[in-house]
Amino acid sequence: MTRLGELVGLPATLVLCSQMPWDDLRPARADAPEPIHVYLDPPSRQDTLSLLLPGSQHPLYPRFLDLLLSSMGNLASPSDLEYVASALWPLYTATLPPHEEMTLIAMFSSLYAEHAPRPPELEIAFGYDAYQSLAESERRRDEEMELDERWEDEVDHLAHSTRLWSLIPELEGQGLLRRTSPSDRLDNVTLRCEIDYDTARDIARDLRFTLDDYLYELNV
Repeated sequence: MTRLGELVGLPATLVLCSQMPWDDLRPARADAPEPIHVYLDPPSRQDTLSLLLPGSQHPLYPRFLDLLLSSMGNLASPSDLEYVASALWPLYTATLPPHEEMTLIAMFSSLYAEHAPRPPELEIAFGYDAYQSLAESERRRDEEMELDERWEDEVDHLAHSTRLWSLIPELEGQGLLRRTSPSDRLDNVTLRCEIDYDTARDIARDLRFTLDDYLYELNV
């Protein structure tokens, strides 16, 4: 077909239209002529909408097409979208069953009640409640920060106390700790906890603190 003009003896031009790129359609023969490539941009959203709008004069049809293009506008051609629109439009405009209609009425009524303007006499009460909630949140945040600071001070104090270091041999003797650094090393001593996670979590719960806040995963 690429030699159609030569075969018919006329100055004919063959135009091939395909959604597949030429590299996928190229003949295996090395002497096949190389055509002129003309790539057409896909239709824009507005162009597709203009093609589909004549399908109905209903006032809701533009809104229906907008929903359709938002859902599958980039996945289908205008002809496929036209077919889908013609199939779904009757369902979109169909009359709701009575039970579905009552469900929607109840839902929209609750939404209106949530977003409707409040009476003036209730604005003061709602404003006071919001102020109280904000003050309570700030007070709780201050208490948590104070508790964290006290905990850090206590841990820092214990870490530098001789009583803590005197407990280490006792815990090693009970099998709760195991020294992983050489026994003759006096600084940078590393220890490994020999109890499982559940036991440590139960002990932490008895001491009223959350164990997970003080654990980290070591990537070796």
